[in-house]
Amino acid sequence: KRNVGYRDFQNSAGIRSVVTNRDETLLMAFTATNEARVWDLRTGRAVTLPLLQGAKIRGGEFSSSGRSLLTWGEDKSAKLWTLNDPHLRLTKVAERDELSAAVATAGNRGMLLWGQDLVAWYAHDASAEYSPIALPPGFAVRGAALAGDGERIVLWSDASVLVWDRPNKRFFPRLEHEFTDGGQPARRVRGAALSDDGARVVTWDQNHRVRTWQVESGSMLSDAISHGAAIRGATFDRSGDRLLTWSKDYSARVWGVMDGIAVTEPLLHKADVVGATFSPTAKQVLTWSYDDTARLWSLPTGDALGEPFRHADLVRGAAFSPDEKYIVTWSFDHTARLWLAATGESLGEALKHEDAVLGATFDATGERLLTWNQGPVVRVWNVLTRQLAAPPMRQRSFIKGAFFLTATDRVATWDKSRARIWNARTGEAITPALEHPAPLLNLMTNADETQIISVAGDGVVRRWMLGDDSGEVRSDFVTRLESATGTRLSASDEIEVLTASQWRAARERTGTDGGVER
Repeated sequence: KRNVGYRDFQNSAGIRSVVTNRDETLLMAFTATNEARVWDLRTGRAVTLPLLQGAKIRGGEFSSSGRSLLTWGEDKSAKLWTLNDPHLRLTKVAERDELSAAVATAGNRGMLLWGQDLVAWYAHDASAEYSPIALPPGFAVRGAALAGDGERIVLWSDASVLVWDRPNKRFFPRLEHEFTDGGQPARRVRGAALSDDGARVVTWDQNHRVRTWQVESGSMLSDAISHGAAIRGATFDRSGDRLLTWSKDYSARVWGVMDGIAVTEPLLHKADVVGATFSPTAKQVLTWSYDDTARLWSLPTGDALGEPFRHADLVRGAAFSPDEKYIVTWSFDHTARLWLAATGESLGEALKHEDAVLGATFDATGERLLTWNQGPVVRVWNVLTRQLAAPPMRQRSFIKGAFFLTATDRVATWDKSRARIWNARTGEAITPALEHPAPLLNLMTNADETQIISVAGDGVVRRWMLGDDSGEVRSDFVTRLESATGTRLSASDEIEVLTASQWRAARERTGTDGGVER
């Protein structure tokens, strides 16, 4: 009807069909797979990320205002989308596959994003501040970590370490690891960690050496510490005065930070020590190993507390409860186990799963435990009874992580590309699957648990605004679809019909017609 000029709208999956809105300013294109996308015909720019249907799209149309659009697919499902939805905020922080990882601060004030050539800070508050860090020329990032509050960030490359002062936007003096073999760099830095206050940093390299540094001056605090084999990790206690290291030499060690002198004899296992942690009060050390055990040690004596915590296969991890009363261990033997931290005694029968247990975490009270195994299942347990506190929660595929939203009694889970929020007491899904067009790198919450924040391999940070105590994600897709159609998505993403009272409640939330334009 009017000349809008020539624009090239490309999609690697191939375009199957297109449709425009009423005034021909927007174009929606469907791919040959399961995606739709909306483009601005005046600029040629995409105005949405790929909209995932879940199956091959059969068709779609805009509302009369062009603010909403409906798609339907071969799986007999329809989805209602809103352009510029105020309840889902998107921030493009990188190109696809540029990000390697994302990690939140201890208090969920923000997160650190990084890839080989990119490091950035993203605030979780209303500002959603995104602050890239300008790296020195030639500094290829191999890893990154935060101090507890996120005020300081440590980065490491092959042979050097940098600490970024975030409030003042400057680097402290570079920490150099000088090692050569025949005149050429032969080893590299394997990791680094900051003390809670960010004043000290520990680094370890492939020469089996550990160094501690004063961040402000860049000077070493003591001579290098050595293990007899590769270092697997290191961490400070909360005071920053003691250091815990663990190694492939079958031992963990506790050291004085200022003098580099061992506080205890080696804490020995019969195989590689794969992980270790101080207790919250730093009165104990917990270690776990390829010898299928975890062990509890008393400080400052280094004495073993009780017998080894035995599993029938590799111990994947271990953790203290927040109140330091209990310890959980989880293993490839399809179980998690609970132990008394004071004595090392077992709390009873193992918590059984169908496959290898990959993770576990306590809630803030220490009274409930969340576990997930090598599959789609997440479970909530009562710590005292060792019984399930809710029915199992199932995603569609392999679980990558889970955590409690303690303030609202919810659980957040994620797999390769979907996240979901659940009622922690009933095990019922509160939200539909929160879908992503690329693999999820991490899922977290903000400090007051009003948002779920996800980072995916497409370089986009998504902030999902959570609703009232029912836990619904406040999106037009959920509330308007229910009120307009009298249907909703079940926990398994099947369409089900609302009862009369449920439909009435949905219509009351959004208006009698659901706010949908005919």
